[in-house]
Amino acid sequence: MHKIYLSAVVLFALNIANAKANTARDSIGVENNKGKKLIVHQTVAKDTYYSIGRRYNVSPKDIMAFNDNKYLQVGVIIKVPTNIPFTGTGSSNTESSSSNANVIEHTIKPKENLNMLAEKYGTTINEIKALNNLTGNNLSIGQVIKIPAKNGEQTATAPPVNPPAKNNAETPAANPSPADQTMIEHTVAPKEFLGKIAEKYGTTVEEVKKANNLSGNNLKIGQKLKIPATKNIDENKVVSAAVEEKPVQDNKSTDAAGTHTVLRNETIFTIAKQYGITAYQIRTLNNLPDNAITIGQVLKVPGGIVADVQVPKEKQAETKTKEAPVAAKEESFIHTVATGENIFSIAKKYNLTAYQIRTANKLDDNNIKVDQKLIIPKPPQPKSVNDASKEDQQNEPDSTMVKDPKLRRDPSVYGLSQIEEKGTAVWIADQDLDGTKMLVLHRTAPVGRVIKITNPMTNRTTFAKVVGKFTENESTKDVIIVMTKAVADSLGALDKRFFCNLTYSAQ
Repeated sequence: MHKIYLSAVVLFALNIANAKANTARDSIGVENNKGKKLIVHQTVAKDTYYSIGRRYNVSPKDIMAFNDNKYLQVGVIIKVPTNIPFTGTGSSNTESSSSNANVIEHTIKPKENLNMLAEKYGTTINEIKALNNLTGNNLSIGQVIKIPAKNGEQTATAPPVNPPAKNNAETPAANPSPADQTMIEHTVAPKEFLGKIAEKYGTTVEEVKKANNLSGNNLKIGQKLKIPATKNIDENKVVSAAVEEKPVQDNKSTDAAGTHTVLRNETIFTIAKQYGITAYQIRTLNNLPDNAITIGQVLKVPGGIVADVQVPKEKQAETKTKEAPVAAKEESFIHTVATGENIFSIAKKYNLTAYQIRTANKLDDNNIKVDQKLIIPKPPQPKSVNDASKEDQQNEPDSTMVKDPKLRRDPSVYGLSQIEEKGTAVWIADQDLDGTKMLVLHRTAPVGRVIKITNPMTNRTTFAKVVGKFTENESTKDVIIVMTKAVADSLGALDKRFFCNLTYSAQ
């Protein structure tokens, strides 16, 4: 009996030591990454970039980019970048107080989801769910949730706060003044990313994205970037000083601050790109039901945006005709037929057709003679299908075209309705479902219906066939669709459960 008691005590002590080791293995240290906390993590068995990202509430893509997509093995040291301010003491009380201060409240509107909110406020779904104690991805209209605000949100709403006196020595290194920065041109090389480039030239990722109007972190090999550099400056690559932001303001639209007048051939997407925002932001700011806009319509745009507004093509053409009126009249010229030439070779030479040359010279057939002088007309300007259709509608308006958006009828009136759903998907390995085929299970969609599935994280889309319905259990809780592994692989899913968008016909 005494031996049994001793063995039980030993096993209990071993379990406590094992639990302490598991809780302490999250990180092995913390470093200062330009004022932000950088967690040093040592990988253990079954660690992946996705599991590490969930543990520290950091996007797996950011971890992969920061570590140059390092291959994970047991014992490998990787660094996890965070947006938590670095403190020398590293006390949890300081971190909790700073995280509570950087929180804003958001009221859920129709058609909003966690993925859209995370992208809008520059955070992750896991951070929002952890802050609001959410177990699933379902939201209700009017629900008030807390959003962890990033530095960009704070600067837009709150006045700048002077740093403490202790960090005054570190401030110039973290945020160099514009006078110390020089704008250089950098060509993206293989295996380079924004964090590596910013560190090379002594700047930040936000400054590089701001200088190049980048909305994401994706780069292309050979892409040219403007870098506000403070070190490693090559004089051959210097474009201009970073202070030269005032000339850009001279090219701003002459409209009142915060408004934009729609010009010809402009769409809501070109205007959004021009001001570095999204079409959704313009629709929300102007209470637009859809993306339709009209010429001369005045739109509200977020104030304080400095954009390099391009001069419209009509105004460029007017200035060119004023500067060189003689050149505008010379739309055609004379070509003298040489030996061995025919009307087809001449047409090909000037990117024309034989019919255009015959029409310009009033010829009855394709026969031409040597030394004959032909009028070569100016080739027509290429037009896209959208521009051509818009001009046809303006010159010859169709009686069936409805210009007033209020008079447009819903597509469901004509039997063109479709159902859109957003939620969590899960893939399973079941002996009743062939894992190599594109098959899904749905709660309400009829058997045989083809569903369009989109993964917003990878921007991949695929189609799958409904072969039955599924019942809710532990693995399918809060799930809107169940799929085979072939469907999940085609969508680029990183985990068994992931967010997706569904579209299918209601009939």
